[in-house]
Amino acid sequence: MKEQASKFLKTILCLSGFSLGFIVSASYCNYFKSYWYPPTNVWDEGYFIPAAAKYIEGIHFMEPHPPLGKLLIAASELLLRPLTKQDSTEGLEYYEEASLALPAGFTPTGYRFLPVLFSCFNALLFSLLLLKLLDSAFLALVFSSLYLFENSLIVQSRAAMLEGFLLFGVLLCLNAFFSFLNLDFSKTKNKKLWGLSFLMALGLLIAFMTKVLGLFLLVLWPLLYVLKFRDKKKLFLKFGLLSAFVVILGFHGIWYTHFKLTPKIQVTSPNGGMYGASADLEKVLLGLPRDFGEVTAFYIQLRDNIEWFRSYERAVQSLSLKNNTASTGSFPIMWPMGSSPIMIRSDLIPSSVGKSHQYLYFIPNALSWFFALFALVVSVGILCVQFFWKERVLSPRVSSYLFALLVLYFSYMLPMLFIRRELFLYHYLSPLLLTFLMLALLWKDAFFNREIFKKYSIPLTLFFTVGVIASFSFFKPLTYMEGLSCKEANARALFRFWDLRFYGCPDPADRVMRLEERKRDYRIVVPGEPYPSAL
Repeated sequence: MKEQASKFLKTILCLSGFSLGFIVSASYCNYFKSYWYPPTNVWDEGYFIPAAAKYIEGIHFMEPHPPLGKLLIAASELLLRPLTKQDSTEGLEYYEEASLALPAGFTPTGYRFLPVLFSCFNALLFSLLLLKLLDSAFLALVFSSLYLFENSLIVQSRAAMLEGFLLFGVLLCLNAFFSFLNLDFSKTKNKKLWGLSFLMALGLLIAFMTKVLGLFLLVLWPLLYVLKFRDKKKLFLKFGLLSAFVVILGFHGIWYTHFKLTPKIQVTSPNGGMYGASADLEKVLLGLPRDFGEVTAFYIQLRDNIEWFRSYERAVQSLSLKNNTASTGSFPIMWPMGSSPIMIRSDLIPSSVGKSHQYLYFIPNALSWFFALFALVVSVGILCVQFFWKERVLSPRVSSYLFALLVLYFSYMLPMLFIRRELFLYHYLSPLLLTFLMLALLWKDAFFNREIFKKYSIPLTLFFTVGVIASFSFFKPLTYMEGLSCKEANARALFRFWDLRFYGCPDPADRVMRLEERKRDYRIVVPGEPYPSAL
């Protein structure tokens, strides 16, 4: 028995070591390697890099996101300055949001470092979460490939943008939440309970202080009560109070840091550098005499920043396919199908054979997103069958996990249906990870553990992993700006509803162009036209 236990332990350690090595290696190769390319502002970096530069130079500003993500981007730049030799912000503090122009000598390497590093940490957090849910190192490794080889996540994570920090908070909070669900209170020390409560609150704080959308995690506390603490109301109240204390303290601390780091007025900024400041806030910013103290001044600054955020959001145009056919915005109802990918950058480069293009696209890994959509639909269907028809399809443990994930999913998505402003595909990365988790749970409980499928479960699981990696490789040129001809680029426009177009190339949806390609490539004879000559 001891020898068998020893062999089993060695096997687990070897598998865990291999898993960790694979995750770290894939994170480095897919996310971290050459993250400084392209060496220019891409997409929302035109907002966040100038905002980070304002922190470094102490310039007052207001921006339509909470401060944490931009504070971390500024810290990232300062952290890497000894390596990048970029001794100043190169005048970026004078740039207003959405500017893609760049000063001479600028490098984004420092600004992008922490966003990319957090995205690599997210790979570990996602794998750890899978291990909690599946109790299988093998399956956790397999389904970690959904994160490691997700094209859309990679593109968004390799830039000075906020999603890496947001997802870090989401995954940290979920790890603590599912650790709570797995606890046996009779065998658990209070220190662990307090620690999990702190981590869960910290995850919420990081998420919503990076983007307001992170507030959807609040639903986890009532879920935790329903699924775990119904018989321990006093204990739940203690943990709830600790969570509230951590979030409130962190909220005030982050905003206080924002205000203290930005005391200078830059007259070239909106409204003479005042942005949406009220008369009271102008007194604070200009150091004028006032009849209120520092605490009141703090809340005046907080109030005016929140009001600026609300007015900014109201000013953003609404998404309408009827009036704005060229929009890259995505309707919430269409996001699980990957509509619409976003062209981040396009460069035309000379090639020895005709013309070649480099494209940087926020584009889904089509196979991963297909299975994620499938898992979402099946999860809803199975839980409805179990609730209304009392037919047991999944184990009680997996059913409770799926229920929690679906509640969290719809807590995020239902408010999105009522947001009038234009939304983009990267706004849905949090629910994407939730559907990945649903897929992993269904795969294990409804397929992998069934006796009828036992003979084929491991080969098909490995085949699934190979398929995810192959799909990633197919879209890889659009993820890393590798050269493509028009024909190669258009071949990646798999679905018409993606509305995928490539600058400098014919519209892939153009039937005339498609016919011409067929005639040229396959020498199809069209009635009334001469037989096509050899190329």
